Amino acid sequence: MKRLFNVLLAIALMLSATSVSARGFRNGHRGHHDFYTVTDGMGISAGYAHSAYRLSDWATDEVKKADGLNGLNFLITKDFSIYEDMIFLQPGVGYTYLNDSRNMSEGAVRIIGDWDEHYLSIPVKIKYELPIMENVCVFAKAGPTLVAGMSSSMKYRARIGDENAAISYNVYSGKVRSNDVMPGAVEAVIRTQFPAARYRRADLQFGLSAGAVLFELLEAEIGYDWGIVNKLKEESIDDLKMRRQQFYITVGIRF
Repeated sequence: MKRLFNVLLAIALMLSATSVSARGFRNGHRGHHDFYTVTDGMGISAGYAHSAYRLSDWATDEVKKADGLNGLNFLITKDFSIYEDMIFLQPGVGYTYLNDSRNMSEGAVRIIGDWDEHYLSIPVKIKYELPIMENVCVFAKAGPTLVAGMSSSMKYRARIGDENAAISYNVYSGKVRSNDVMPGAVEAVIRTQFPAARYRRADLQFGLSAGAVLFELLEAEIGYDWGIVNKLKEESIDDLKMRRQQFYITVGIRF
């Protein structure tokens, strides 16, 4: 986590230097009639993210949406004007942390589980900005996002009498780890929570979002990303397709 933070910080500093240079040039060539300056700098944002897996069975046309994971989304972006300071190309780099907690306790057996996911994303969006009044601008964005799964694991802790047991499942590799204390019957119950197939790390999503910028500084955005790639890794499950969707609300600042 510390290494990832340092990488994102280094990218932010490099983009910030580029942004300051570009804005200095534009400020020197702007007419006095402009009541709002469309920002072509960089942005840093953070906020809430909700992700869910959508499972579809092509044989029966049945569609199921699994329980979602909630977490935090961090994003660094850079705007490049491609048409009259209205249309921009906006690449970026982001990090998303998601979690789902489960309580399966029953009787004398206490079972608590956590599903943690970490993603690194590279969005490339086309953004349209429209000033609507002094110091207020609205925007809309559309485009793909390349997503790489850094880790995804389910960890369950069980307390049986005076004994503590633990079992974990790696969603990408399919490896299961448990200690010797875990009774077979309890482990069997927990294993029913594990996916029937391994997941792919790589994903491609297409997203739409909208938001507003105030005083060329404060930004708020709401968006949704649709998964395109089948996340199920096992080719033997031909009729099942699973895609990851994500909803987010973020606030940030622009430079």
